[in-house]
Amino acid sequence: MGSDLNYNNPEATRDQAAEAILHIGTNALPFLLKEISDLSELYQKVGTTNFYNSQEATARLSNVHEAFKTLGPIAKPAVPALVDLLNGGYTAFPAAFVLTQIDPQAAAIALTQALTNKIIYVRIAAAGELFEVRSNADIALAVPNLVQCLKYEQSSRDSNRGGNCA
Repeated sequence: MGSDLNYNNPEATRDQAAEAILHIGTNALPFLLKEISDLSELYQKVGTTNFYNSQEATARLSNVHEAFKTLGPIAKPAVPALVDLLNGGYTAFPAAFVLTQIDPQAAAIALTQALTNKIIYVRIAAAGELFEVRSNADIALAVPNLVQCLKYEQSSRDSNRGGNCA
């Protein structure tokens, strides 16, 4: 159903899919959260290049994004789980994107805090999605943590996990 939301489909198809997702409402959240976790497992197995070159992986990721985007603020009950997924490493990218679609204020706070996470994937996802936060006040909160990450020093012990923000 999420694939029906793809912009390449006719508008009528997209509208029907959006209506169906809105009808399912918060009952869809456990399935969408599980899909993010499942995608993380796939990402870990195949690696970055193979993941983003995989039509299946990118389609599944797009479907999750579109479903959460359609639900928007209705999906707020998923925010705590998404914050956990944001800070979990490989689930950071989809979780960061989804948070900005649901609750920009909560996203700004979670993304700002994630900028100091020890895992590089988390910091990259957080910094990358902060541009989606449209409030200057929310972005201003992130500046000290962004500056901290610019002073990044990678220790040899943490090279596989991305080191720490200094």
